Amino acid sequence: MKEKRSTGPNFRGKIGRNAQRQKREGKSFGHLILPKDANIFKEEVTSGKNRIELDILPYLVTQPNHPDKEEGAKEGEYWYRRPYWVHYGVGAENKSMVCPKTIGKPCPICEYRQKQFKDPDIKKEDVIGKPQSKNIYAVVVLNQKDYDRKKIHIWDIAQGNFQSILIDDLEERPELEIFPNLEDGLTLSIRFNEEVYNRNKFAQAGRIDYIERDYSYPESILDDVPKLDEILKVSSYKEIEAMFLELEEDDVEDNEREEPEEEKNAPVPRQRKTVSRVSKEEPEPEDEPEEPEDKPAPSLSRSKSSPSRRRREEPSTKTLKEEDCPNEHTFGKDWDDFEDCEGCELFETCGEKYEQLNK
Repeated sequence: MKEKRSTGPNFRGKIGRNAQRQKREGKSFGHLILPKDANIFKEEVTSGKNRIELDILPYLVTQPNHPDKEEGAKEGEYWYRRPYWVHYGVGAENKSMVCPKTIGKPCPICEYRQKQFKDPDIKKEDVIGKPQSKNIYAVVVLNQKDYDRKKIHIWDIAQGNFQSILIDDLEERPELEIFPNLEDGLTLSIRFNEEVYNRNKFAQAGRIDYIERDYSYPESILDDVPKLDEILKVSSYKEIEAMFLELEEDDVEDNEREEPEEEKNAPVPRQRKTVSRVSKEEPEPEDEPEEPEDKPAPSLSRSKSSPSRRRREEPSTKTLKEEDCPNEHTFGKDWDDFEDCEGCELFETCGEKYEQLNK
């Protein structure tokens, strides 16, 4: 048989490689790239005495700059959550983008925000908002008919909608910290309340009960737990800057800077928030709830700033130490995280401390 001579484009091997890459990348949800066969859990409001019961499983940390590495989340070790930060409504396309500080790298949006904050000609209420703190967990959902309890699910939720309540409980009862253990761990029975922010309804954990398990997970299950570090889509400095400034990527200078050696080796600050002492029967509304997938967030661009909430109109000139917050929060660290931050006479100086801590 005479071999045919190709005169047009040759796709041999290319489409097959492309198909394999698509299979590996699976589903893309904005700032997350999930495995094709991933099972997703989404919290819902519970009613009456109903609770959502789930087990949180540890996952293998595969990146060196995990925000919790000082507490044990080091590369090659197991940890129970993958914290990260996300900028919503970036550019004209209102995209969501993982903040590079999630992996210990500089972020052009955060840098621009710092410049705005220091510019005396820009009103504080016009400074773009800080990135939202979120967490990803690997969970087994035990009592919901729509979720197979034999499968591991990926759960992505805003910090204040679950983790803040968990932190509060762990501070009061440190013995609960065994909950992710395979052998003697605890099942979390969670009541989710309906909350509203900017007319958007969302589910927020109002109470967590901890139940002793009468079963254990085999160590082999760890091989099936998704690698949570690898599902975060962290774009390059240049890509984020181009999207943020609404420019073509080729028009942006290649100014992705390398951090000094001492900064590279420095631990990444742990962005841990502690909720105020409110009744878990009536939880405090989450400051920055998870943005609905089907509703674009306000644009974050140089020409279209999204106003940050609860800014004081008149700056304060008083300087205080970290322990001097009049509302018993952590000065600088908890800036603009609580309802009583509104109108506080130390709002500006606390904000300046926040910027210093997050450089």
